[in-house]
Amino acid sequence: MKSVLKERELSGEMVDSTNLNTLSGMLMDESVTELFMNELLSEEDDRHVKYHHIYKNESIYEYVTSFDYPIKDYYKFIDTKTALEKNVSHDSITVVKPEEPYGYSFDEIIKLEEFRNEIREINSFKCFKVLLEYKFGENADEGLGDQDYISFVNSKKQTKELWVTENIKSHYHPVLKYKSILEKYYPLEISEFSEAMNGIKTMYIIDEFDLK
Repeated sequence: MKSVLKERELSGEMVDSTNLNTLSGMLMDESVTELFMNELLSEEDDRHVKYHHIYKNESIYEYVTSFDYPIKDYYKFIDTKTALEKNVSHDSITVVKPEEPYGYSFDEIIKLEEFRNEIREINSFKCFKVLLEYKFGENADEGLGDQDYISFVNSKKQTKELWVTENIKSHYHPVLKYKSILEKYYPLEISEFSEAMNGIKTMYIIDEFDLK
């Protein structure tokens, strides 16, 4: 498995990107914080998919790459002050999709358990385990296919295993769009299991967290 986190030394300091002025205060002027999350389909089959968040001032640039090439011809621009998002072409000029409220997930969290006694240190961050069971919500058909498939999957147990830290404060995450979770803690590793796809585990890990 790849290294979970590549990061410059933070010395255990809290990273607060809810208030990006605080985050920017840790850095040089015109600084950029870039976060990559890798998606691994099981521990052996690396799909080479990366989810990118680039923080600059009070904005986040979000996009996805496969084998280091953008999957779409636009990126998502998130204004953290207004909680609005829009899709902008890579030339940063053409607005592909106008502003609308940030797209948090409508998935239903059925059960959530915290295991604060199960501790892992992911690089310099102290993390504990959270398990949640969920069902896909009303916006799931945007990426999953027809409603029959969603209904079938929702009839089975679906679980996310999160390794979270309370030392990063942000309501925005490259993969997990659950506002109720991000208001409490920040996942540095995510594993997904479904009884509908028995034996398959999808993992998301922090591949790089870089302050520059």
